[in-house]
Amino acid sequence: MLVKGPWLERLSRDRAAGIRRYRVHLLRSPLSDYLRYECEWGYRYTSAAGEEVYILDTAEFTEPVDLPAEDFWIFDDEHVVVMDYDDGGRFVGGDLRPPDEIPVYHDRRDFALSMAVPFEQYWAEHPQYWRHI
Repeated sequence: MLVKGPWLERLSRDRAAGIRRYRVHLLRSPLSDYLRYECEWGYRYTSAAGEEVYILDTAEFTEPVDLPAEDFWIFDDEHVVVMDYDDGGRFVGGDLRPPDEIPVYHDRRDFALSMAVPFEQYWAEHPQYWRHI
């Protein structure tokens, strides 16, 4: 069993219970080795287990995609946490945003979702990133 087996089982149970987990990952191709790894060894499994993963590849748009470069999570549509990273890209904490800012993050989420494609579609259309053994 994969090390992430318990998490994949949880995703499957949550999905069966009607709990929706989804994300939009904004990225810019060509993919770095880490992003390729994240797609191949992360999203392929989590999406199969029930997480809805969407990809918005800003390199594939002729017009600029006007979204902020901050990473945020929305919990139960009621709480927003903006993620903080150090200069090396390591997660160092989160900042809970005040309730009056939540609608702004809902709008950003909805806009990103409207432009993104399901991970499975993105991955199928980009075999150049698949690991070949």
